[in-house]
Amino acid sequence: MMSTVSFPTEVNEKSAQGGALLIQRARDFIEKVLQSGSTGEPLPTVATSKGPFSPVLVYEMLASHPESRQAILGVSPHLQRAASIAEILYALRDGDLPHPAALRGALKQKLMSPYRLDEAGAFFDLLYGALQLMVLHQGTEAALQCDELFQLAASYIYSLASIGRSDLWYQVEHFLAHAAIYATMKNSSDLWSSVVEEASVLIESWGMSAPPEGVFVHCALNLEMNCRQMPTSDLPYDLIKLLRTRVRNRRIIITEAFEVMTLTVGWRLASGLLRVLWTDVVHEYSNYERGRVTKLHEEGAGEDWAIAKKRGYCSGLGIPYVKTARPLTLANEFALSFPGGWTIGGTSIICKAGKFRILLDCGATAVGAGRVSEPDLELLDVIAISHAHQDHIGGILELYRRGYAGNWYGTRQTGILGRLTLQDTIKLHRTLYGSEAIYDDVLLETVMDRFISVDYGIEIDLDEEVSIKPFPAGHVPGSCQWQIRHCENRFVFSGDFNLRANLSDATRALEYPSQEEIDSTIGIVVEGTYAFSPERILDNFEARESLIEQIRKCGNRPVLVPVLSLGRAQEVCAALSGTEFRVGVFGLAARMTRAVSRLLSNNIVFDDRPPASIKPDDFDVLVASSGCLQGGPSKLFFENPQFKGVPVILTGHIFPGTPAKALMDRVPRVRFSAHAAAEDWQAYVSKFQRARKFVIHLPSWPNPSKLNGTDVPHRHSEYLLKPLFEEATLS
Repeated sequence: MMSTVSFPTEVNEKSAQGGALLIQRARDFIEKVLQSGSTGEPLPTVATSKGPFSPVLVYEMLASHPESRQAILGVSPHLQRAASIAEILYALRDGDLPHPAALRGALKQKLMSPYRLDEAGAFFDLLYGALQLMVLHQGTEAALQCDELFQLAASYIYSLASIGRSDLWYQVEHFLAHAAIYATMKNSSDLWSSVVEEASVLIESWGMSAPPEGVFVHCALNLEMNCRQMPTSDLPYDLIKLLRTRVRNRRIIITEAFEVMTLTVGWRLASGLLRVLWTDVVHEYSNYERGRVTKLHEEGAGEDWAIAKKRGYCSGLGIPYVKTARPLTLANEFALSFPGGWTIGGTSIICKAGKFRILLDCGATAVGAGRVSEPDLELLDVIAISHAHQDHIGGILELYRRGYAGNWYGTRQTGILGRLTLQDTIKLHRTLYGSEAIYDDVLLETVMDRFISVDYGIEIDLDEEVSIKPFPAGHVPGSCQWQIRHCENRFVFSGDFNLRANLSDATRALEYPSQEEIDSTIGIVVEGTYAFSPERILDNFEARESLIEQIRKCGNRPVLVPVLSLGRAQEVCAALSGTEFRVGVFGLAARMTRAVSRLLSNNIVFDDRPPASIKPDDFDVLVASSGCLQGGPSKLFFENPQFKGVPVILTGHIFPGTPAKALMDRVPRVRFSAHAAAEDWQAYVSKFQRARKFVIHLPSWPNPSKLNGTDVPHRHSEYLLKPLFEEATLS
C-alpha cells in the first residue's frame, strides 16, 4: 500500500498565516487609504489557485471609516460585490432567509444577475465571505455569532449543492477543508500536527467528517500557507487526482482507477480522499469493491470475508463490509461507529453485535442531507429509533430511498409521531426543491409499512444471542433508551433523556434497566446537550409558573408562544391547561399534541383553520409551530398585519439564522427543557459503573478536563466494547 510521502518544511521566521495574515494586510491597506486618500489599491482578500474571492473582510473593517468605504465603493466593483455578499450574510444572520431556497433567491438577485456569476461562483464567493467574517471576529464578542453564521451558510449551500450538479457536492466538502486550515493556522511557527488536529475537530463541529491529512496538505499549499513540519506533497492525494483526470479524459475506465486505488492506496484511505476529491463516485467505488469481493469469491479465490480483509474493504476495526452468516464480533462484544458524529443535528450510531448491524437513530444531517455514507449503512439489518425528532429520525427517508428494505423499531407513539414528522419533512422538501424533490408520499408509506411497534421493557430477540429492548427516556412522548444484549453483556444508548418530571401525561418518566442489567452493561452512549454547561435548567413546573407570569404581564392580547411541535408543544399545552387563558394550538404542534395528549382542559383548542382566518380576539394565547418563527403558523401570525405588535414569548433553544434569534434579546424567554441538566446527566452516567462511556449530541467540543473518563467519538472511527480483563481479537 502507498503511504504518504512528505518532505517537512522547517520554517524559522515567525509570520502570520491564513486569516491572521489577511487581517494584518487589511489593516495595512486601510491605514494606507486613510493616510494617502488613495482608493485604487488592490483589495486584500482570500485567494486560491482559482483566483481571489470578494474582499468581505475589508468591507467589514471599513465600517468604522464610512467615508473611505463609500469612496472605494464608488470605484471598486470588487468591493461592491463584497457589499452585496455582506448584505446577504446579514440577512441570513437576522433570519430573513430562513431556508436554502430563500438563500438561492437572494444569490440570484444580488450576485448572479448583477455580476454574471454562475451558481457555483456565487456559492463559493458567499462561503469565502462567511469565512472572512468568522476569522475577523475570532476572540471577540461577535465570535459565536459569526461561527454560527458560517455554519448556517455552509449548511444551506451544502443542501442546495446536494440537489442537482453532483460536482458541486464535493466542492463544498473541499471548501470546508480549506476553511478549517485557513481558520486554524495562525503563524508559520505553528506545528503542523497541531494544526491538523485542531482543523479536524473544527470540521467535525460543522457536522462533517475530517478528511485524511493529504487533503489538508493540499489546502494549505493552495492557500499559500506554511508552518513547521508541514509536508510539501501527499502521494495518495496526487494519485487520486491523476486518476480522476484520466477517467474524465477517457484515458482509463473508472473500474481500472478503482483497482489502482485499492491496490496502491488502500480502500479506507482512498475512500476518505474520494469524499473530498471525487464525491460523486464514493458509492460507486464501494459498490465496485463489494462486487469485486463477490466475484473473487465465486471464482474460488476464498471466503468473501477473507477476500474483503485482504483487500482492506473493512471498517475501522477490520470488520469486512460483506453480508455473511459469520459473526461480526466475538461473543459479548460490540463494535460502535458514529456516522452522525458528536454534534447536535444528526444523531446516528451503528452497533455491531454478533451477526447484526443495528442502526440506532437516523438523524437528518447524518444521512438524509447528503449522498456520502459508510458502507455499513448499505448492510444494515435493523434500525431502532429513540424518538420522532427530525435530528433522530429525519434521515430514514433517505435510507429507504437508497434501498434499505428491513424493519425499523420504535414505541407506538414514535410510530404515530414519526409519520407526522416525516410528512412535514416531505412537505418542506417539496416546497424547497419543487420538481427536483426526491421524497414523496409513496416513499413515506414504504417507510411506515416497515415500522414495528415495541412496548417499554419488552425484549425483542433478533436471534438467540442478540436482542433489543426499549426503556422510557422522559424526553418527549414515545422517547426511549435502547438496550442491546449480546450474549451475557449489554450496551445502552440513552437517546435524548430527561430525569425530571414532565407536565404532559404523554411523556413517560425515565426508567432505568434493572440492576442486573446495569451491572452487565459494558458500554453506553449518552447525549450531552447540557452535560458540561453551568447554566441552571428550570424544571418544567418552574417553567410553567414563569410562563403564566409572563403572559399575565403582557398588556396586549393575544400572546404568541412559538413552540417545537414535539415535546415543547405538549409541555406548554399542559402548562396552560386549566388556566384562565383561551389557548389556540396550530399547525404541526396541534396535530402532534392532539395525537398523544389526553388530559387537557377545554381551554386548550386545536384549531385547524388557516392562520389567516384567525382574528386577534379569538384567543388569549396562540401556541404555534415552528419554535423559532422560521415557518408554519407562528411565522404567519408574527408577520400578519392584524397581529402587529403581538407579544412573543420564546420557550426553548433558539437556532441561528431564524427570526427568533434576532428577536431573543427583546422578548421574554421561558426555558422549558427536555434534556438532562448537568447534575442529572452526571447522576445518569454514574449509574453505569462498569461501562465505557461515550458522549454525543454536544453543542461544542468540551474542555477535556471536564470529560472525567468519558470519550467523545469521532465520525467514521470504530470503537470496540468488550468485557474488562478479557483479551480477544477478531480473526
